[in-house]
Amino acid sequence: MSNKYSYSNEKKAVRTSTTIKLVILVILILAVIAGIIFLFTRGKPVDFKIQFLGSKKNGMTYEARKFAIDLRNTFDRILIQDGISMESYQIAGKTGNPPSKKSDYCYLKDQINLLGFYAEQKDKSEFNELNENLKLNFSAGNGLFVKRILMSTLQKPKGELEIKISDQLSYCRVLIESYQSFGSSKNLEDAKSIAALIYPLCKENLILPSEITVAVANPQSIPDYWATPVPKPSAQITIDPKSITYIGVVNLADIDLFAMKLLIVVDKRWEEIYNNCLSVIKIAKLAKPAPLYNAGYDVKAKAYIPYLSKEPEFNFSDQMDIVLHLAEVSQIDESAYSYLKQLLFNTNNYYETYQIISASPKTENESIASYAKMARIARIKTDQELYNLCISRLKWNTATNKESQIFALPFRKLVDEKILAFSQDAVLMMKAVF
Repeated sequence: MSNKYSYSNEKKAVRTSTTIKLVILVILILAVIAGIIFLFTRGKPVDFKIQFLGSKKNGMTYEARKFAIDLRNTFDRILIQDGISMESYQIAGKTGNPPSKKSDYCYLKDQINLLGFYAEQKDKSEFNELNENLKLNFSAGNGLFVKRILMSTLQKPKGELEIKISDQLSYCRVLIESYQSFGSSKNLEDAKSIAALIYPLCKENLILPSEITVAVANPQSIPDYWATPVPKPSAQITIDPKSITYIGVVNLADIDLFAMKLLIVVDKRWEEIYNNCLSVIKIAKLAKPAPLYNAGYDVKAKAYIPYLSKEPEFNFSDQMDIVLHLAEVSQIDESAYSYLKQLLFNTNNYYETYQIISASPKTENESIASYAKMARIARIKTDQELYNLCISRLKWNTATNKESQIFALPFRKLVDEKILAFSQDAVLMMKAVF
């Protein structure tokens, strides 16, 4: 009896051992299959074929490399604090009055622009450090990021939680560019996550959400300055306050077409949004007073808004953004490009604002950002002569005194004689000269 029982237990033990071996074998086979699937699907590198249009990789570099290095060194010393790019720095007056002053805010857009520069330069360590600080300090707690934080505390202003979808889109772009530059798969996954959150907001009208509220007259139109017979209409627009209404519009300068093209590679749903945005921007081009662009788009009325500021004027940096975004996806309008090129050659200047009626300068303040953006466009167009002129104008607006606190940085002189260096200008300039 005991022998039979012992023999029966022995057979059960053999069967149990065999079963365990089979289970282990099946698990190993499944693991191998899963590994193969991972390698050929999710683990397969995504080639975005990014050429960094407008960078030195397109064949044009600025010979005075030392100038570019001085620019970056001073930028790092003056405009970076606690691993974050501040908005601006005001130098002290000649007698120490007013004293030097750091800006009150740090803007998400400035961090994104700087990350784009690091990605182009394949500067992985600088990119990772700034990116981690961005995620830590600008997080809105919902997977997206706030527009600005206080410089003093690196925290969001009390009661403020403003999130710009256009900033999130541009952040996706630089995250994908970093993936292409140094293979950061985590950054690619972060870009996908952010894109998934903002997609429903863009899908609604196949364009970015309306993020700017503007006061417009009914209707807002541009008188024909070149009309005949004379007299010509005044260069100033007189608006009846009773006719003003407030509407939400899309700033066309905020539509980063190249960012959308990158997202299409990982999510085809963005193609429909890209195509519509491209169409909206192309149709926005004006014939008079110059081949410039309407500034905004009223989604509800499907109508264009010539200007977004309180004053009837073209913001020239925004105009350059629109043209640059088109150039980056090989859709630049040649008449607009020709006009902007000839304007610089004929006048030797780009100004911050222009009259909406006559397209004549409205201010004497030069637009540093416009020179830098046009330099990028010139590189895309392989226009060395235009590129050199843009760099010349950038240098003209740069501190050349080696004893200056902002040596090699571009600066703006305000009406009250205060002198400020802005991160936006400096980063755009670095992207133009490196």
